Amino acid sequence: MRRRAPGGDVIRLGSLLAGADLRGAQYRFVTVDANGNVVIAGVGSRPIGVLQNRPNAGEPCTIIACGESLLEISGGANPGLWLRPDATGRGTGAAGSDICGAILLEPASAAGELVRVYVIPPSPFT
Repeated sequence: MRRRAPGGDVIRLGSLLAGADLRGAQYRFVTVDANGNVVIAGVGSRPIGVLQNRPNAGEPCTIIACGESLLEISGGANPGLWLRPDATGRGTGAAGSDICGAILLEPASAAGELVRVYVIPPSPFT
């Protein structure tokens, strides 16, 4: 079953361009590289939001920077978990001094599942 992103009040970023082929990165954490282009957020990076579209390199990105979104998760988790990007931009549980980008709003049962999250500005977990 294909899920739809939640509605409601969100802050969207829409003027940034993809720095790489992001067609396989919809609903994953993204960040900005040294050239000001959008790339997948990895471990230890500061996510600027969750990618909503499927842009190829050089195409405009639609990003939710704050508010409800879908996010691809890296494994099972419970609501309320603070999430950071894994190596592929999927959401995974935060610990220690991780930089978080979202809070899980519903249970997740398996890797690759799309779940509802509340996207937050990059925030330290501690």
